[in-house]
Amino acid sequence: MHTQKAKEQNVVVNIDSSELKAHQVRLIKTVNSLISTLMTTDNEEEFFETTSELVKMVASAVKRSNFSEEFCKGEKIPYAEQALEFALDHLNDEIHNGDFLRFDN
Repeated sequence: MHTQKAKEQNVVVNIDSSELKAHQVRLIKTVNSLISTLMTTDNEEEFFETTSELVKMVASAVKRSNFSEEFCKGEKIPYAEQALEFALDHLNDEIHNGDFLRFDN
């Protein structure tokens, strides 16, 4: 009987961090870790909790983006909140219509 040893495979993501602050780099690392956990878990509770945490971290990324923190400073328009509401409206439509984007070739 032939057994195949699982090969270790890593996904390497290179991001130019020259315009990122330390908290933004940490946020990106956290999001990547959460995605990895979400994609590999076989535990229902972990699946739901990780999904929730991932969505919260992505919302945090929107609010802590350079656009939100620097370019909109002093603006009366809550751009980050509007962007999140816009995204959630589209996500809600996709959930109910089953039109999720597929990136597989």
